[in-house]
Amino acid sequence: MLTEFTAVILLLSIPSGIAIPLSSFYSYGSAAGDTLLPPSDDSASSAIVLPTPFLFFGANYSTVFVNNNGDLSFNVSWTSYVPTQFPIPTYPVVAIYQADVDTRANDIRALTGTSVSLQWLFIATWDHVGYCCSGIDKTNTFQAVLATDNVRSYAILQYADGLIQWPSSGAQIGFNAGNNVNYVNIPGSRTPYILNITGNSNVGIETEHFENEISMIHATCLA
Repeated sequence: MLTEFTAVILLLSIPSGIAIPLSSFYSYGSAAGDTLLPPSDDSASSAIVLPTPFLFFGANYSTVFVNNNGDLSFNVSWTSYVPTQFPIPTYPVVAIYQADVDTRANDIRALTGTSVSLQWLFIATWDHVGYCCSGIDKTNTFQAVLATDNVRSYAILQYADGLIQWPSSGAQIGFNAGNNVNYVNIPGSRTPYILNITGNSNVGIETEHFENEISMIHATCLA
């Protein structure tokens, strides 16, 4: 169900069915000022204070958590490892690729991004993350970007070409207001089809919750 979703959303894996090369991701890592989350199975960052509130489904949020299992949540952490269909109560969530991430087997971890001026831009990257329990033969790399001009809110979800490799049972991608009413489930979530997310995009498609102007924000941020 979708009612007055205030964020403009972009699932960015391409125009025309070609996935994004990793080199086209927004800068991340220590050189970009990111903070590494400790190796863990189910964990979250501490609360990250945003420069100005982020408007999400009609509510303003001042803090965000980067959760190890592939999502961002507002005001409270959410460490569930089970791909969960929205809506759910209590937790306002942007699920970029929510599944059972496990980063204990190597030094590849989730990265909490720093905010820069737009009004602001917040970037979180899951870089070659493995799966439970300590599996690293298959890894996923994906990135979330939150941005606001203090009037509209934007979410950009990016998935690296050839680097969405698990789970075969599916992950959750979507948006949840935490009020059991307003939510978006991306088609294919929690099914094997979601592994094809790198070959699907809404770039340039205007619908109820996908609008063209987000591509302008993306280009501006890359410049």
